[in-house]
Amino acid sequence: MAVWAVAVVALGLASTTILWGIGLLPRFVFHWLPWATTGATMGLAFATAIVLGERRKTIDGLSPRRLAAWGFLAGATVPFGVVAVDRWGWHAPGLRLWSAVLWSGIFGVTSAALAIANLRAARRSRGVAV
Repeated sequence: MAVWAVAVVALGLASTTILWGIGLLPRFVFHWLPWATTGATMGLAFATAIVLGERRKTIDGLSPRRLAAWGFLAGATVPFGVVAVDRWGWHAPGLRLWSAVLWSGIFGVTSAALAIANLRAARRSRGVAV
């Protein structure tokens, strides 16, 4: 959850800076807590999916593609749900749906990459003495 939260805060800061820089945001305002909460929720969704869907497999038995799919699903579902239920959003319903799809794609790809990175780190750490 912590890895996801930090990654999503960094992504949020970068995207907010870019949108402000090209003039799509009227002023630069960055609130890290909603980004961190969304990232932590995505990490929790990913961890839950792995525990429930892959519980009988060892680290060596986990498929990178399957783990990436779980990561994408966790990353895409949470932001889509957040944007879909946001009744107080600043944009019209059609644009809200477009925003949900866009952010779900961005977070889905980011989470898939995080899932693969976590798997690689777990496989590498097996040989490290604690």
